[in-house]
Amino acid sequence: MGVMRLFYGLQKFVEQSGGHRGGWDEYDHGTFMKVRNKYKGRIVFLDHLKGMLLTKTEDEIREHETWYQEYLFLNERKKDIIKNWRTKREEVKEDLLSKARDGQDSEDKEDEKSKQRLQEIIDAEKKERFSKLNAWKVHKELEKAIQEERKMRKELAKVKKAEEERKRQAEVRVQVEEFRKQREQEEEFLRQQEELWRRQEEECRRQLSAREIVKFRTRDQQQLQQKLAKEAEKENALRAKEKQLES
Repeated sequence: MGVMRLFYGLQKFVEQSGGHRGGWDEYDHGTFMKVRNKYKGRIVFLDHLKGMLLTKTEDEIREHETWYQEYLFLNERKKDIIKNWRTKREEVKEDLLSKARDGQDSEDKEDEKSKQRLQEIIDAEKKERFSKLNAWKVHKELEKAIQEERKMRKELAKVKKAEEERKRQAEVRVQVEEFRKQREQEEEFLRQQEELWRRQEEECRRQLSAREIVKFRTRDQQQLQQKLAKEAEKENALRAKEKQLES
């Protein structure tokens, strides 16, 4: 929900403040940005703007600077929240796998207790037989008991292991499916919001110079390629995990 609130908040801010130029026309905002970048955002750049933006008062220029700082802040928050959301998503996946491993350790301890109780029962039966039979019968009965013990242990271990493995895989599949659905919903929301921003930014780019269009387009393509590569890597990791569970 943090990602959604941030996108809605930034979208509302942009709409209420006059778009991505804060209500200024292309020339005034472009001049503002060039001078601001030249002085790297130092407040002294405001003094240089006074003589260049003759249609703007000093108060209007300062208000535009305040707006632009808020605009930059919200954009950075958007990037941080998207990054944190993706990091959190990986942590959730690792937590699910860790819980599955911890659950297996707990089951191993319970299995050891069952074996110990079985051994106690077998030992008690051996003592009872020994007290009732002569030496020859005791020898034969002990051999039989040992064989039965081995067989019983193997069968018990086999059945218990198979049942526990089926249960564990079923639980992990449910968790992985839930995680996948949540991820798809959030990814779809992000795609929709990014598409909205792309269309809005394209409108602004149409008014920029050819050199600036090439620069922004190259940056956007690199970011998109990096994003697609990361998503493909995560999708492949998830598919590998599912294949491992099914094997």
